Amino acid sequence: MRFRRWPIALILGVCASGCLGGGEYGAGSPTEQGAAHSRVTRLEITSRRPAFGGRSFGDAGTYEILLGTATAVADPHAAQNADVVDLALAPRNAAGLVEYRYEVQILKPAD
Repeated sequence: MRFRRWPIALILGVCASGCLGGGEYGAGSPTEQGAAHSRVTRLEITSRRPAFGGRSFGDAGTYEILLGTATAVADPHAAQNADVVDLALAPRNAAGLVEYRYEVQILKPAD
């Protein structure tokens, strides 16, 4: 069933867009520790609703759409972020990282 695979790919794509890397930051600068250049720090789901009008897809069953906001941090000193325009000028948190938010939509099996 080809249909059952794309929701998983969608969820993985959403995670990869904000979760690249993933270690926690401790003492010292994130760059010194070789920490992640970007990671999600919070995911807030604001609504859930049935997808495809509640239609069931065989053994996969029904799907739902989760809508929300992800909060992430980026290291302005990381080489991977060098192409982000004016990232070095953005306000930073106590750990020296730039915080940002984006809207997410997740399609997942209801069960």
